[in-house]
Amino acid sequence: MIYLPVLGPTPIPKLSVWGWVALGAAVGVFVYLLACAFQLALGDQGCTIAFGMLAGYCGTKTGIAMAISIIFIPPALIFSIKRPWLFPVAFYALLVPSDSYLNLTSGGSVTKLAGGMALLAILFWIARKRRVVNPGISATMWIGYFIWSTASLLWAVSADVNVLSYYATLVMLVALYLAFIIVPVDEDEFKLMLTAFIIGSCIAAIFGAIVFSSGQFMNQGRLKGHFDTEGNHLSSDYFAASMVFPIGAVVMAALRERWGFKKVMYLGAFAILMVGQYVVGSRGAIVADAATIGYFFWKNRYRAQLTFVTVCGLLVSLVYPSVWARFISPDRTGADNGGSGRIPIWKVGIVAAKHYWLFGAGIDNFATVYNKYFLTVWNTFYTNWNRGPHNILLEVVVELGVVGTIFLCLGWWYTFKAVDFIPKGHRLYDMRIMIEGGVLGTFVNALFVHIMHQKFTWWMFALVLAARTMSSGVLRAERASIVVDERAGPPKLSTLPPPPILERIP
Repeated sequence: MIYLPVLGPTPIPKLSVWGWVALGAAVGVFVYLLACAFQLALGDQGCTIAFGMLAGYCGTKTGIAMAISIIFIPPALIFSIKRPWLFPVAFYALLVPSDSYLNLTSGGSVTKLAGGMALLAILFWIARKRRVVNPGISATMWIGYFIWSTASLLWAVSADVNVLSYYATLVMLVALYLAFIIVPVDEDEFKLMLTAFIIGSCIAAIFGAIVFSSGQFMNQGRLKGHFDTEGNHLSSDYFAASMVFPIGAVVMAALRERWGFKKVMYLGAFAILMVGQYVVGSRGAIVADAATIGYFFWKNRYRAQLTFVTVCGLLVSLVYPSVWARFISPDRTGADNGGSGRIPIWKVGIVAAKHYWLFGAGIDNFATVYNKYFLTVWNTFYTNWNRGPHNILLEVVVELGVVGTIFLCLGWWYTFKAVDFIPKGHRLYDMRIMIEGGVLGTFVNALFVHIMHQKFTWWMFALVLAARTMSSGVLRAERASIVVDERAGPPKLSTLPPPPILERIP
């Protein structure tokens, strides 16, 4: 090993002849890419770089975007190999809250592209490190849910293109979820992922609030935001539901901090996220937030501060009084719409559940059987055909029957209990309460909108199990570092390494 005398202990590895050849080739390729990026960003249309294949993009906005991508390819590859949690997993977490409106003109959403990169990076990391962790029983329940959903295609009432597209989405979500939860995560990496998710939620809240308030569409080049009722569009219910877990996280972070810049910053993030919910007027999300804060009141010691935070949230709502008008006087159209049509939908769904309670009608077939029994149920409000369930439990009973319902309920329950081994008084106990409250609130929100096909739902599941892996490693390390020496008296820190990560934490 060679050392630079000026820099001290910075090692320079010895390379073989072929190593230097590979390094030189890599530098040459990068220099060529930089030349391409320069032409794309600043050149005139018709430039001859890359044998004219990129001539049409030189000097355009698309060319500038391509140039930026080229410049960041090398560090992105390095981070993908060395620290996949930094990139692209954290990048995926940043984009998840904006998934509803960050769509490409072809190839799906930007989040799907980031998810694919994250999946490849994680699989490469696993193959290189050959280390995995036991994700726990909640993952087993979700695997069972997925297998039963797959089997339901065999007896599904309908297995058309829409059903198969829905199933393909579920396959990708479950695959990404499983990849995330079997990789070891340390405390810094977990904080990074959670922070990226919160920042992404704040960005989505600001953007969504502006668009919902103005009613304007975004249509810039290949990046399009759909807020209409055709094709891909931003659903106010999904938009608000995606912020329930981040709201719980920023509230708990604010409670833990002393008065200062960080506390004000967390309270500001809380206000931004609440504005994102208030501007769409989602009553289910507000009820979910109340469930989360109520759980914090019950389990946490910051009750006085929670009262202050709650008052702050209510004061923010004064900017959007229409939210409370929907609670106080939901019948604004002069018709008894039953919770924006939910009660009539649930009545039809209950009738359908009586016929399909055993095996179910098949995944994504609620709308099909809803149409079958729609005219058999008397309702004072016409909800129209092809309606979604707007209730996660009713959805699973109708589509997957008893077995699917058991898997779904146990999956949510064990996700809720994933970090209950963290003892009260431990420095991670507040994180445990934050996770439990966030999962509870999201489930309450799911009683008003079906969210099992949404990316933010499965990302939340993955984030919870990442917290489980991280906290179990922390507890093991703390237990292993304390050695009782009868002669020395009090315990002292040991230099022994922590036990293997696969060891079970009671």
